[in-house]
Amino acid sequence: MKIGINARYIQSRPTGVAKYILNSILNLKKADNNSNEYLLFFGSDRPVPEVILGAGFNCDVPKMPTNNQLLKFLWAQLYLPHAIKAHKIDLFHEFSLISPVIKKCRTVLTVYDIAHLY
Repeated sequence: MKIGINARYIQSRPTGVAKYILNSILNLKKADNNSNEYLLFFGSDRPVPEVILGAGFNCDVPKMPTNNQLLKFLWAQLYLPHAIKAHKIDLFHEFSLISPVIKKCRTVLTVYDIAHLY
């Protein structure tokens, strides 16, 4: 199975969400016995952490910066759907609430909390 992961948030400051994503990917590397192929999607405005690559984990870094809100939105809604289709992703894991609206694969969306509802 080919699994795509939005890993752009681990390129920024090490916040709780970034640490969660990084640890999720590192644990996938330990648990998966190379039965799946992973493609990690990043923005081009910051370096990619090398520790998460290799052993079935590759990255996609377009020449599209994501250093402001509009560019982040365009990256998520225009670039990602195109890349997901081009790379023939079977399952996409989105770690933010800005999942691509139009895509033709199954999606896992991580919701960290629902505190805003209370």
